[in-house]
Amino acid sequence: MAIASGFDRDRDALPIRTRARVLNAKLKVGESIEHVLGESRLAYLVPSTGTVEVNGVRIHTRDGAAIKDVDIAAIRAIEDADAVMVDLGQLNEGGRAINIPGGALTIQNLIRLD
Repeated sequence: MAIASGFDRDRDALPIRTRARVLNAKLKVGESIEHVLGESRLAYLVPSTGTVEVNGVRIHTRDGAAIKDVDIAAIRAIEDADAVMVDLGQLNEGGRAINIPGGALTIQNLIRLD
């Protein structure tokens, strides 16, 4: 579900002035969703609670995953999870890539504030 977006078709989302969107998903164990990105876009995903897999790569609570070079980001809940994804659009490459089928996934640990 888009909670903020620069796209007209996301009518219920808070409007922002950029070609990006902020999405939120609440998933129960075993549930999955797919987000169509397109190979020229970059997204950043952070589970605020729970653990998810993104295209087979495990992402834990408050870890971040920069997703690039994939048409579809397939997200599956390993635990009950609440995840936020920012679909950023086209950005420069950076970070350390982990090879996954169909693209690259960069994993970065975020600073934990607790």
